Amino acid sequence: MFIKFSAFLLLITVNLAYASEPINISILSSYPFGYVDNNGQNVGTYWEYIQSIEKKSGLPIESTIIPKPRVLLYLKGGESDAAILFKSKSLADSVVFIEKVRTIPIVVATRNKIIEQYEDLYQLDSIAMFRAGSISPRFDSDDKIKKVSVKDYPSMVAMLSKGRIDAIIGNGIVIQALIEKACLQEKLTISPLVVGEKEQWLVFSKKSKQLDKIPQFKQAIEELQSEGTLDKIFQSHLVQSNHSCKPKLFPR
Repeated sequence: MFIKFSAFLLLITVNLAYASEPINISILSSYPFGYVDNNGQNVGTYWEYIQSIEKKSGLPIESTIIPKPRVLLYLKGGESDAAILFKSKSLADSVVFIEKVRTIPIVVATRNKIIEQYEDLYQLDSIAMFRAGSISPRFDSDDKIKKVSVKDYPSMVAMLSKGRIDAIIGNGIVIQALIEKACLQEKLTISPLVVGEKEQWLVFSKKSKQLDKIPQFKQAIEELQSEGTLDKIFQSHLVQSNHSCKPKLFPR
């Protein structure tokens, strides 16, 4: 009888420990999604989205800002429970898509040259794009466009501002934020052409031991969207209040 009771207590202890185990979420290391500010603090839209989800759901969450290759690797292996990523068929084998967070436009920025239609891209001598990214099926397969792969968005904006390339194409939110942060609004122009759209989704690793928490995450995101909390976070990282436009260094 004592042995059975002891085993029962052990089972309860293990279950309680498992129930309180934090959910590990990987945050993409990319401005303005997840980065370290000048005060050494972790900030960013994704970082604050997850903080809001933790508060709304009451679930313990442990977040880490890491490069995209490690985010994908950890999700595939189950070392990370969840992340926010752009929806892609390439992720389908390793993750479960939980809830759409936001839709992002894919835009073109130039040195004050207006791109109004897709065919105008053929007139450019070089268009930089994020090396690890995808634009649209049409653009990705179009061999007539002179594409240049670049390691990150800050480098793309810097190259454009120095005239090393004719245009950059990619995530409209990141491009706009970096142009404003570097005070290049009068030098660089985002054209009206929208080449496509990308959806940001909360995803869970199929190997996560926390899959039973999915309904709580889904409900928290829906409530935060309804309350406008995610929109406020999003806007706070794009609008620079009382900004005197003194050029700032790109975040680490």
